[in-house]
Amino acid sequence: MIRGVGMVLILSGCFWMGNRRAVGLERRAAALEGLIAGLEQLRCELLLAAEPLPRLFGRLSRSAPWPCGALFDECGTALGGEEPLHTIWAKGIAGIPYLQPEDGRLLAPLGTLLGRYPGVEQAKGLEQVCHALERQGKLAREESCRLGRVYRAVGAATGGFLLILLL
Repeated sequence: MIRGVGMVLILSGCFWMGNRRAVGLERRAAALEGLIAGLEQLRCELLLAAEPLPRLFGRLSRSAPWPCGALFDECGTALGGEEPLHTIWAKGIAGIPYLQPEDGRLLAPLGTLLGRYPGVEQAKGLEQVCHALERQGKLAREESCRLGRVYRAVGAATGGFLLILLL
């Protein structure tokens, strides 16, 4: 009885580890899609409304998808302090889970762009970043489909191998 429970635990634990890695890949792709959608909202608002950036961030934080809504909320609340936007923006990007360093490097220039230039120039910069993020998102989705199956299979195979080894 105990031996059977142990076998099930080993097999399910190995499968869980592989599945966890695959889910991380899926969540990265979802985070990039959310960032693209939120930055597109910001771009449209910059073109249409001449609103101060803290108020704009506050309003968009309620409607933008995850993780962009959280990023906008953090930036909007911290803008009243003494830190410059590029520092706040960098901290916000670093706090987004599942992003790779190259994703953060694509987003980082927005911290120096936002609030310094006219709305049209900011919108152009946002559009360029969104195009780069779309390419990253496409690669992340492909990687998730391809490697997700591999991680799940390797997890299950490792569990099976451990069971055979321990028998």
